[in-house]
Amino acid sequence: MYMDTKVYLRHARTRSYYSGWRCWTDDVQRAESFESPEHAFRRAREEQMSLMEVVIREPEKETVIPVVKPVSF
Repeated sequence: MYMDTKVYLRHARTRSYYSGWRCWTDDVQRAESFESPEHAFRRAREEQMSLMEVVIREPEKETVIPVVKPVSF
C-alpha cells in the first residue's frame, strides 16, 4: 500500500471510527489507522465486533469492505 493510504474500522450504522479498545470517534483524524486491511479484519474478529466495515482511503478513492463473520460448521 502507498504511504498516503489509510485503513480504518468503521461501524456501518453509526459511521463512527474505531479508536482503540471499545472506543469510538466521529473524527477520522483520531481513529486508529491499521497497517493493512488484514490487520483491521483481525482486530474486528478479536474484539467480536459486528456491523463493521473496513475503510481503505487512498488519495483518489475510498473502498469500503463489510466485515463478515466466518461461517461455523
